[in-house]
Amino acid sequence: MAEAALSAQIDPYEAACDQAIAQCGGDARGAVKALLYANEFLEADLLKAQAAASMGYARKGTSKRKAGDA
Repeated sequence: MAEAALSAQIDPYEAACDQAIAQCGGDARGAVKALLYANEFLEADLLKAQAAASMGYARKGTSKRKAGDA
């Protein structure tokens, strides 16, 4: 047990892996599947956020500055 705590301090991903597997009842395949679903959900949210942000930048280049404007 002390070895697991030490490795978690050294590599936080070890602790995250152990936690994900524990959440899936010790099923490593289930943990990977759950993480893939979570990643897919996050990628979809990212695409939505990028699309929303693009709308705000669509106006760039439409305002013409005159010479001497700061």
